[in-house]
Amino acid sequence: WEFSAEFAKGTQTATSWWAEYKWTRDWQAISRSNSLLRGLAANKTLSQTDKNSITAESRFLRALFYYDLICFYGRVPLLDENSPMENPPREEISKVLAFMREDVEFAINNLKHTFGGESASKGAAYMLKLRIAQYENDHQTVVDAAKEIQRLGYTLYPDFVKLFLEEGTTDASNKEIILKIN
Repeated sequence: WEFSAEFAKGTQTATSWWAEYKWTRDWQAISRSNSLLRGLAANKTLSQTDKNSITAESRFLRALFYYDLICFYGRVPLLDENSPMENPPREEISKVLAFMREDVEFAINNLKHTFGGESASKGAAYMLKLRIAQYENDHQTVVDAAKEIQRLGYTLYPDFVKLFLEEGTTDASNKEIILKIN
């Protein structure tokens, strides 16, 4: 909240600096994901395995930024890699959520499982699936996704103080961090 006293006080509006910044940054990220997906579709040099991996990362990130948008703004326009560049209306949240769930499922099926949180991973995709399910009050999916995260080997870091310091975030034995977002 250090960047916006309006948000800290609860007096923000649609024209508040932070609201505009957040909207712009999330849409830039979604646009970049869509551009990458368009480029991958036309690419003839990458293997299908590499295309699937890059597509999974891009779709995961697109879903993550859509999640941020709907949590903050509610209804938002829905643009995929084939959408014309125009000013579409805001979609119903249920339609955006369904789109996000498709992206997340693709990511789960095509991302590798890695620890450290430095890039999109199967664990991060399951965590986003869990967060989307929480948003929808889908308790069974929350439980199922949490169990999958646990099966992947994520566990609580034993030193709570170090967890939030560089020492803990860079510790190779740290199996708690699923995705680092700076």
